[in-house]
Amino acid sequence: MPEYHHQIRSTYIKKLKLHGIKPHLLIMGTLLMIFSVATLFGIEFFIDQIKFSDATYQMENQEPVPFTMPLSGKGESEFVTVEFDMHLPYIFPKEFRIVPDDCIEVLVINGRTVHDDRIPYCPHYNIGEVYDLHTYIHSGKNHIQVVVKDVLGDVGLKVLPEYEKSWPVFAAKAPLYLLSLFAITIILP
Repeated sequence: MPEYHHQIRSTYIKKLKLHGIKPHLLIMGTLLMIFSVATLFGIEFFIDQIKFSDATYQMENQEPVPFTMPLSGKGESEFVTVEFDMHLPYIFPKEFRIVPDDCIEVLVINGRTVHDDRIPYCPHYNIGEVYDLHTYIHSGKNHIQVVVKDVLGDVGLKVLPEYEKSWPVFAAKAPLYLLSLFAITIILP
């Protein structure tokens, strides 16, 4: 039986060599590709671990009401204070899209007021605005407070990570993309 397996293996190696493929490079390239893809999936899973907790909103002269992010509800006062904790993984984006319904009056992160020329911010469309928050946030728990001005009846707030322009996320992925390209060049003759 071992003799039969040896014949199959040597026949396979001869066919690879006939096509100009070196078997040890094929094995090494395949292993590098598997490692790169598995690591990229692991990073994607790790990055997507942004969680929100302990979210409350409070209308003027009323008690705080717990909710689950994103906030969407009926506004009963002009100003609504929204507070929540945002838990970030070790690798996280530095930019976030904040979509208020209707306006952002104040944004405070970890006890520090965000100074940005676009705050107060009242969007004409419900697409929000992208803010670079890297100097205010860190991995782990971040406490966020937003004062939302309600103009038209409904009140809401979404906070969405912006991955496309985020340098830490790109920096984590770039070597793996290069490793994948290297693996492909090894595999192909």
